[in-house]
Amino acid sequence: MTVRAQAFIPVIAVLYCLAGCDLSKDPSGQGLRDTTPRITVPAEGTELLAGDTISLAWAGDFADPDFWYNFNDSMGMLTSPLWVRFPDSSILELESGKARIVLPLERNSISNNFRVKIEDISDSSLTLISDRLEIDHIILTHPSGGEKFIEGDTVFVTWRSNEEMDRVMVGVTADEKQSPVMIADSSANYPVKHYLWVIGNEVEDMNYPSGNCTIYVKKYDGATWNGMVGYKGLLADFNVVPFEVAGETG
Repeated sequence: MTVRAQAFIPVIAVLYCLAGCDLSKDPSGQGLRDTTPRITVPAEGTELLAGDTISLAWAGDFADPDFWYNFNDSMGMLTSPLWVRFPDSSILELESGKARIVLPLERNSISNNFRVKIEDISDSSLTLISDRLEIDHIILTHPSGGEKFIEGDTVFVTWRSNEEMDRVMVGVTADEKQSPVMIADSSANYPVKHYLWVIGNEVEDMNYPSGNCTIYVKKYDGATWNGMVGYKGLLADFNVVPFEVAGETG
């Protein structure tokens, strides 16, 4: 006896209903479409700077949207004082289902569990919460990991930062246990945000060649690197994927 595929469609429909989705067809008419309201922000885990402008998009019938942020990842605590309202001045554009918002710059609002909430002023039951974002004061942009250099090469170390980072230290390690060795200390680098590093000119001997090299950038705090190995904090960043430095050729 042959069971036709169509016989399973009601079962699939029931499962979609239990998941909170409607049964609208997708534009191609080929299947069911999930129309659960949600906020679209930069992809979950995206590194952003405090003070950056982000674009939001959302589905749902919000007649009078209000925007909030939370840097402690308190999902479900919709009335918690940990939710802070975005000031009106940070809402740069607002139209149906879209907005551009300036992220807070306060030092204590920096987090790797940052979320945005949209709430309808006229109907508080209409509430959406975004995925998590990572909000920092400094983001290393090069090297990003996976590169192959040769001792003696000049490498353009670059980062993004805001005014919190008025003085930045740059260091390098050649293995996962070595404390960073200083290669730059700038007292006036903002807004320059780059350093030309000649590999091999470090003040200490490095274990080159190495396939496990890491660049660290951090806020200057007396030229100490204590506790920095593997640390990716709000005032520091490094390439998570290591890069390679080969020995000198010739």
